[in-house]
Amino acid sequence: MDDEQAMARAIELARAAAERGNAPFGSVIVLDGQIVAEGENGVTSELDPSAHAETVAIRNACKTLGRLDLSGGTIYASGEPCWMCSAAIRDTRLSRVVIGEPSRWTTGGATSEFPILRAEVERFGPPPEIVLGLFEDRVRALLNEVG
Repeated sequence: MDDEQAMARAIELARAAAERGNAPFGSVIVLDGQIVAEGENGVTSELDPSAHAETVAIRNACKTLGRLDLSGGTIYASGEPCWMCSAAIRDTRLSRVVIGEPSRWTTGGATSEFPILRAEVERFGPPPEIVLGLFEDRVRALLNEVG
């Protein structure tokens, strides 16, 4: 599975989240070329403020793999992960973060005043590689359409 295929799936999940009344965000985790977990935003439908697409995907990956260390994995996020999601990404040691659209808010984990994804934090190990803007136009169109 390549970056384009994985991000296309994250965008599909974002559309599904919107159809369920949630904000349009989706996420996929790939390890060794295979999708190991998916997540879509469920904040509204689940009445869970922590049910962001990335945290849902991380929970699912940890359960599927039976471990908390996701080193070597890549998380694909249709929108830039917020601070909460970025902390979870760092805590599980995901190696790469591929982002569709940069955050529209001041809480982005890569582009904000507090770039948790880029910060040197000893407890978290080295920051992940960040790819910003894959299919940005598609994500922006979806957010404008349903957001």
